[in-house]
Amino acid sequence: MKQYIYWALIFSFLLLSLILSRCISGIVKGTNENTQKRFLVAKNYIYNVFFEGIVVKKEFHEQKQNSYSIDILLKNIHPIPDTGQQATFFSYYSFINDSLLNLCINKNIYEYINVKDTIIKGNNDYNIQVNGERFPLLNKSKNQWFP
Repeated sequence: MKQYIYWALIFSFLLLSLILSRCISGIVKGTNENTQKRFLVAKNYIYNVFFEGIVVKKEFHEQKQNSYSIDILLKNIHPIPDTGQQATFFSYYSFINDSLLNLCINKNIYEYINVKDTIIKGNNDYNIQVNGERFPLLNKSKNQWFP
């Protein structure tokens, strides 16, 4: 009888472990899928948006995942981001009051750009223009942000 109870407990423990691991795996998979969808929506918005402005600040953050960023005082933007998901995406970009954009950029752009430079990002374009020079802003690969 003791042996039967012992095996029943082991079986119950294994079954419970299997069920919990499936649940946790499903939660993690769901989170990853939601994050991936959010990434694609955010990247698509930046790809589609037109903006024009002046660089007012340039920053390097050694400890951040995306180390290079600029603040752009916007003269023109279309479409204007809504206050929901388009307004910010992690450390890649953040709109502040429809007039200021904090944008993470790659090292090549960071080294070229200066405060007071004019920057233009055209509709449906992976590139930006800085004082007439074109630079890749977004990677053409679906699942990567930077080129």
